[in-house]
Amino acid sequence: MKAIKKTFYILIVFVLSCSCKSCFKEYEDVGSLIFKKYDFIAGVIAPDSSAQFTRNYATEVFVGRMIPADRKNIYFIKGISNPVLYDLLLGTRQWYRVYYDFDSTATVFIKSSNDSVQLTYSGYGIYKDIYRSLKIKSGEKYQLIVKKENGQVYTSDTEVPMDIEILEPHKDTLTIVPDSSKAAFIDVKISHIEKPAYYIVYRNYSNFKPYSIYYMRDDDLKQGIIFVASGEDTTRIAFIDIYMEVRGMDKNFAIFNDPVNNAGSNDFWPYLDSLERLNIHQRSNIQGSDDVVGVFGSYNAAVKQFTAMALWDSVSYKRK
Repeated sequence: MKAIKKTFYILIVFVLSCSCKSCFKEYEDVGSLIFKKYDFIAGVIAPDSSAQFTRNYATEVFVGRMIPADRKNIYFIKGISNPVLYDLLLGTRQWYRVYYDFDSTATVFIKSSNDSVQLTYSGYGIYKDIYRSLKIKSGEKYQLIVKKENGQVYTSDTEVPMDIEILEPHKDTLTIVPDSSKAAFIDVKISHIEKPAYYIVYRNYSNFKPYSIYYMRDDDLKQGIIFVASGEDTTRIAFIDIYMEVRGMDKNFAIFNDPVNNAGSNDFWPYLDSLERLNIHQRSNIQGSDDVVGVFGSYNAAVKQFTAMALWDSVSYKRK
């Protein structure tokens, strides 16, 4: 019992000291932050592949209507294979307190300097490059064109960020000596940051659910893994399999997005806070009418998978 209390206390201390500010927000049960219906367009593109990243889903764009609601409205987002676009739609729905209606009659194109593709409607407002015909490349510019059935045309542009690389850890397996009083932190270094549009996405897969935290100070990311050693606790977790994804967003995506449960560089948080003072038109980069809002943006990413092994035979226990 003492071991459980001690582990819980250590976890709380580290979570409170973590610089990840964008924990999921709870809002008052009040009405929507918008006061009328808008045409709504959302698309986020990424390279087919870059230095340490391969996009495993087709390019998608959502076309529909944004309708005022409140937190009590039950709305499910369906039909999306792009997890980044899904998070964007979910975060926008939560922040503005809206729900979406679908437009199945639009004509949607994405163009590069030397190529173009018409997206195919696949249901639930989603238009998709089903055959992945348009090649998305780092550092290239792309234009979105949406033609509505009533003749209205909406456009937007984005430039895909350059490649990001995770430089450390460079090994597939890291060894950690568990500590009886604190977490072990792994240094994660990346090649550059797309400022201020930068954040971390972290997931883990293993034979258990580990205690893990992370934070950023300046350009240095720390990944915390808690192998807590206790003389009273005979549990010996041998390893943690870690999947880490680092993303750099273009400013179109950054100014509209409100990332949840992620860590970012110190200058990102004042930037994110400043966005809350902007109305939805100031955050939108979709052009063509005062009655349309949304975003057409892009990101690049790097992925690293590694295993953290606990060296339990090297532990010096501190008993109280």
